[in-house]
Amino acid sequence: MGDLTALTVVYNTPDLLIDSVGSFQKFYPNIPILIMNNSDQGHECTDVVKEYENRYKNVSAFHYKENQGHGTAVDDGIGMIDTKYIYYFDSDINMKVGGALEAMMKVADTETYGIGKIIETDFGGRNIPRDFDGKKLRFLFLVAGLINRKAYHRYHPWTRYGQPILKALLEIHEAGKEYEALKDFPIFHYVKHLSGGTRSRFGDCENIVKPLGDDNELR
Repeated sequence: MGDLTALTVVYNTPDLLIDSVGSFQKFYPNIPILIMNNSDQGHECTDVVKEYENRYKNVSAFHYKENQGHGTAVDDGIGMIDTKYIYYFDSDINMKVGGALEAMMKVADTETYGIGKIIETDFGGRNIPRDFDGKKLRFLFLVAGLINRKAYHRYHPWTRYGQPILKALLEIHEAGKEYEALKDFPIFHYVKHLSGGTRSRFGDCENIVKPLGDDNELR
């Protein structure tokens, strides 16, 4: 899989990083991994990231001097990668079984923006009740999934806070390409989304779509 690089962002959570990267390497030990380190200066998380850089030839990292926000770090990371595809995963995502990357790459094409869990939200990226009768947005809940690097650059880059992917999804909707560009995939068959991740520890004033719990179902 020479056309793929893995990307993750970490902020002050060395325990999550160890589990997430370790679980990924268990199934994909040779795929390049880029870690965007958003941690506070002097935090032990930076020591863990540097240890990974020194221990593994396929691991590289970029260290910010101060937290630039999750979406900015993802956007910067994508700009540093030159492979055709990017497997993005949050630092609170653990891989349970292999096979996800191969399966997603099989269904990706030139129009594909991203592959992962698709849900419906309102046009502000907010959760909606089952009886919601307003306009719905096809929302790529990309805590883990595949990104087509060239297609990513056709739309608005991820933004710093809130729902970083939202502006890109709105542009995809306006272009009438939400079914061509966004592909649903049973990613949670392959990964586990932990409930005690970075957002639950440090908060986010714009926590719009709820994180997945241990049952991997939207609540």
